[in-house]
Amino acid sequence: MACCDKYYAAIDFYKASLGISLEIGTQWENATLLFNLGYAYIRIDRAWEALEAYQNALQLYQELELDKKVEKCEAAIRDINTMVVAEPRSALSIANIDMETPKQRKFLQTTKKRILVSLLVILSLVVAVTATEIW
Repeated sequence: MACCDKYYAAIDFYKASLGISLEIGTQWENATLLFNLGYAYIRIDRAWEALEAYQNALQLYQELELDKKVEKCEAAIRDINTMVVAEPRSALSIANIDMETPKQRKFLQTTKKRILVSLLVILSLVVAVTATEIW
């Protein structure tokens, strides 16, 4: 079984387990499955799905007041946001996902704004350095 195949199998497992856990499990079990699902999505470059899973896990961990788990979720979400801004190729792959829900459309709009702001900051720095060299 190839590396990516293992993550696809893990995603299927986590989704099936989550379906059962939502009916008979605890919030902690649901949050743990969602966090692991997010990790598997990241490993196959599906940032949107990973972000959604991490955000859902974060909400459950916050309700349970599990600070360490909340920190892990927040760090994972920050990493995704950083990856999207720092790697334009990843941002473009996210732009090609099917925009089915308002949440997904909002995520894409926010990502585009972050990229634009980053480019504007870089452009401002270039102009400032160039202006300093001329004077």
